[in-house]
Amino acid sequence: MSAICGIGSSGTLKLRRSLAIILLLALLGTAGCGDSIAARWQGVLGTEVNLPVRQATDAARKSADGGRIPRFGTPWLLVPFYARCPRTCSPVVENVRRAADRLREHGVDFRVVLLSVDPQETDFRLESFRSRLRLPDDWLLLRASNRAELHDLLLSLKFITVPLSDGEFDHPNVVYVLSPENRVVGVHAGLVPDPFKLERDLRRATAVSSSGRELPLIALLGMAALAFGLGFLWWVRRLEKRALTKSMPVS
Repeated sequence: MSAICGIGSSGTLKLRRSLAIILLLALLGTAGCGDSIAARWQGVLGTEVNLPVRQATDAARKSADGGRIPRFGTPWLLVPFYARCPRTCSPVVENVRRAADRLREHGVDFRVVLLSVDPQETDFRLESFRSRLRLPDDWLLLRASNRAELHDLLLSLKFITVPLSDGEFDHPNVVYVLSPENRVVGVHAGLVPDPFKLERDLRRATAVSSSGRELPLIALLGMAALAFGLGFLWWVRRLEKRALTKSMPVS
């Protein structure tokens, strides 16, 4: 009878150990990967957006040298596009506007910046794009004033543009969430950004006062998950030892 009980206890302990290992792996996976950043975009987090830009300022299509992209004091959305794009840029921008409307209803404070990836962008095209899509007045439509720095920034953001034979560009569809310090804290790829995930990243960006706090937070979460999993495994091992001690025959 005792032998049968010993086998049953051993089977139960093995099951508990397996469950503990599965739980540990799940916790580490959750803490280390995140649910909004695909592996392709992981290296973009923390990238600083610092680019000399120009902004069209009036109906006469005159342009003012705006210096480098300023710090707005709030989180902001960066939407790469180009004004003469015949395919996905307009749908992406319209979807961002819909998401922005929902975020405003939830009381989220942020800015929206559309940055042209076309080195030959013009103020006339930017103004025409704004007028055609009836974009909010507080949205900034910018073009780079330095082609080499624009190229370097897009590479650091992994936003790769491919010139096509018709003069257009092939490019990904991405919305970046930036902290008030102009560093990337979230990346959302696709035609339709999820407003709930945007809100999560914008609120997280508000809490990040410098680029050095985001990565330690992820590391602390991973360490906490690891500590919990190891503690659980220790508890299972302790139960196993107790069961083995009780099952040993008394001489």
